[in-house]
Amino acid sequence: FSSTMRLLTARDRAEAVAARYALRSGAQVAAFLLRSDARADARDAQAEGGAPATDHSAEPWAAPNEHPVGDYTVRIRISDERARLNVNLLLNAEGGVDAAARARLRRLFLALPWSATLDAEAMLDALADWMDRAAEGEAEAGLYEEGARNARLETVDELSSIAGFDPLAVSGWAGGRGLDPFPGLADLLTRWTADAKVNVNPVPRAALLTLSDAM
Repeated sequence: FSSTMRLLTARDRAEAVAARYALRSGAQVAAFLLRSDARADARDAQAEGGAPATDHSAEPWAAPNEHPVGDYTVRIRISDERARLNVNLLLNAEGGVDAAARARLRRLFLALPWSATLDAEAMLDALADWMDRAAEGEAEAGLYEEGARNARLETVDELSSIAGFDPLAVSGWAGGRGLDPFPGLADLLTRWTADAKVNVNPVPRAALLTLSDAM
């Protein structure tokens, strides 16, 4: 029994090391694609008299990439954070709700293929209460055992912890079991960009519709 356990432990460790190296290799490929894009952007900008290059979904970095490493296949997907809405901009610098940002997020929720199952207004209220500095807001009262964050989101996956945000709505669906694929909020929102500007070239349709009521 002990010999079998040692063998299994050694095999598990070997597989963990192999998986770690596969992931590291995938990260190196992704970094190479981004460095190549930066060099290409610099060349294009120089050729066009200093005009900044614009990222778009036809560039090599945006294509799905599969990278075989030993017994593993690493799937690499790079997305432009500028093609997403910054969820943290829902609150302004004073900690109040930014009306324009709320309107954009509302349009996003209503543009999604599963919007009929969502209560957009309740979700926005819960999101604002999760992030605002108040110890306990109206929408969060009694909902969370450990309390709301009362600060801006650290990751968009955190949306799954907020009342009214179905985990599947956050993650999206790749397709199967009779359901067509659909994007999740994790594919459409970010917390990294510094302002509300959006790169419309690679932006998904649902996010594009948020830019104006006239879209």
